[in-house]
Amino acid sequence: MSAPTGTPRELVLVVDDVDDNRLLLLALLEQDRYELVEARSGPEALACVARRRPDLILLDVSMPGMDGFEVLERLSAGDAREVPVVLITAAASEPEHVERGIALGAVEYVKKPIDGAELRARVRGILRVEKLRREVEALRRDHQAMVVHDLRHPVGKLGLIAELLDSDDDMAATQRRAHAQTIRRICDEMTHLVDGVLEVARIDAGLVRAERRPTDVAALLEVEARPFEALGARRRLTLELDVGAAGHATLDGPALGQAVQNLLANALKFTPKGGRLRLEAHQAAGRLHVAVDDSGPGVAAADAPFIFDRYRQAAGARARGSAGLGLAIVRAVAEAHGGQARLAPSRLGGARFELELPV
Repeated sequence: MSAPTGTPRELVLVVDDVDDNRLLLLALLEQDRYELVEARSGPEALACVARRRPDLILLDVSMPGMDGFEVLERLSAGDAREVPVVLITAAASEPEHVERGIALGAVEYVKKPIDGAELRARVRGILRVEKLRREVEALRRDHQAMVVHDLRHPVGKLGLIAELLDSDDDMAATQRRAHAQTIRRICDEMTHLVDGVLEVARIDAGLVRAERRPTDVAALLEVEARPFEALGARRRLTLELDVGAAGHATLDGPALGQAVQNLLANALKFTPKGGRLRLEAHQAAGRLHVAVDDSGPGVAAADAPFIFDRYRQAAGARARGSAGLGLAIVRAVAEAHGGQARLAPSRLGGARFELELPV
């Protein structure tokens, strides 16, 4: 049986010195359209792996010469250490095989005599998890490259300014002050980016927790909005506030403030001159509703499903010049409170992000 044209098939290596056992495994796995390779010994299995790394290895423990444990040790010491290995063992009579195999890096075991349905289910599950792991690792690599790229530009500007300051002893005081202001702004941008990376690392480690305290939410939001009012005025943007109904609530004020900062910074970045931003908040039915709306370009439909995802960045206009960390932090703050963050239809023609938190 073959997979549909253009669909990549997972490569499974079956290792067993007994022909009948090996042929049985191959026959069972053929039903699920894998690409199959077989090996009759440990050295032959290692040679197969060296030629082409499989997505999964089914490995018999009891083989003459190089047994399954030695194969596992060789794999764990080489470039194929992340390939999942399923042990085929007579576990009922040799339970120590399972314990030793898991200690050497095997992810699962299947007992002889083989139960075909069980084998196929375990193989499908392991390959599904392995596919997700590879996707996450790819996203992490892309994210790291993106952060490095975002840092290279400001670092390059700092180097250029330093060179100008060092090479011109007669530079006017006003120019030096202007360069100093530019350096401070660049350092603020880099600090914001590094803080975002660290916060996402805390999210990944499961360290984000809401420390709830009685909070004057309306006053908090007014304070958070002030610097954005000043920044917006410089770009002829209007920031509207409607937070009087936010009242008081028991929640993590600093975390909520950080989330609102990220939403306002995001809206400010993508709203053109002369546009509008709006921060709203109110309580209803024991829940706090906070929204930031803008008249910018909005979010493309293709980007909307993963706009809050960490290690992902929208390809549309709202992603230009952004490391893509702010919205991931917003969602983490909402989830730490047992609430949710969502993208909603804009009332100003751009993008509207809403937080709903139980209070």
